[in-house]
Amino acid sequence: MPAVLQKRLERLSALKQKKSGVRIYVFSTIMRTPKMSSGGVEPAYYEKWGPDIFRLSALLDKRELHRLSRKEDKERVALEAGLPKEVIGDWLKRRNINLELNKMLLSGLLEGRFDYFILGKDDTSPFSQSHKEAREIEKIVKEKKPYNFKMFVGADQLGLLLLTRAVNEKELPLVNAVYAAGKAGKTVPSYEDVEVERTVRSHIQAAGCVPVKSAERADMLLVLNTPFDGVTHEASSGQNSYEVSDNIADFADMIKMQQERKPVAVADIQFGNGASNAFVATMMKAKLDRSIASYAGWNTASNSIGYALSQGLLSGRMSEEKQKRLLLVRLLDDWAYQANIRGALYSDIVWPRGINGVQLDGDKKLLEEETLARMKAFNKGYWAEKNLDGLQVSFPWNRLFEVNVEFADEAHT
Repeated sequence: MPAVLQKRLERLSALKQKKSGVRIYVFSTIMRTPKMSSGGVEPAYYEKWGPDIFRLSALLDKRELHRLSRKEDKERVALEAGLPKEVIGDWLKRRNINLELNKMLLSGLLEGRFDYFILGKDDTSPFSQSHKEAREIEKIVKEKKPYNFKMFVGADQLGLLLLTRAVNEKELPLVNAVYAAGKAGKTVPSYEDVEVERTVRSHIQAAGCVPVKSAERADMLLVLNTPFDGVTHEASSGQNSYEVSDNIADFADMIKMQQERKPVAVADIQFGNGASNAFVATMMKAKLDRSIASYAGWNTASNSIGYALSQGLLSGRMSEEKQKRLLLVRLLDDWAYQANIRGALYSDIVWPRGINGVQLDGDKKLLEEETLARMKAFNKGYWAEKNLDGLQVSFPWNRLFEVNVEFADEAHT
């Protein structure tokens, strides 16, 4: 392991000894195994070799669990022969460092140096290198059985979950998960490798709560808009229409009925990387955005689940004004931008002008101004009563994939 990582690990491990009585929560991730490059996140060679690397890792993982067909094994041999040794060698070296670090963090937990440890599985698939490495961790967990460890899909929501856990430490709220009709909790979302009901249960426990089967017993409901057929298409795809199905209408009616009784947190995971247009438009028409405790419909399913859960649990500690503002930010980001504006920017500006959407540089200001204008136009079309005075948008990663939405009065608070 590189010396700098070793030093950081030692400093983290020594905190408990130096700060007696302080509880230390830790999170880390298993490196992602995307099917293709995600705009500067992976090494440069992933742009060319990423799909082959992903496919080879999937076949090798599958081979350890099941027998490969003759066709699959032939494909594996061809991929191993075709991938440059320096490319696959560098990729595995990076991953091995990450895996070793995570094992050492788990050892620190078992030795009592940390109070809670969440290990997230960043973008993964049922068969992949990430899935394979998670199985290595699971072997240790099954043997040692730590009560204060959770491993589940996702990465971006982990810090917020631990903060929520710290708040809930002495309260243990009861949370009931409710799914839309269809495949419901048996859905395996895009970028993830397990059924969503397992992910939800782990999130509830990691947030310092107790999952319960009865809505009547629960302190809060976590309702999940899942795809009826269990397939999570991209929010930017043609499947994300504004046509309201009976399933969505019934689900919205259920939310309206339940939120009159107790707090409701909404995780919109029907699509990946953005909100469901039909579902959110239905919520807006029923004015549910004024009464729900939280909403999230961004990036991966687990990102949305962790955020909606945590935001909902913490909503009672916010002023009504701040709670409504946070809901507005999520709607502008997850619905207006991710599900609608981002795709339009590519088709209307980025592609026609030959702009690099993952390295904006000199085109950044133009796209920020255009995004702001389109958000305000979107606001007039769907919720004109919302006050967008002081709205600001920016691209913190110098690419179009994620946008930062904030208001001038909160920008530096």
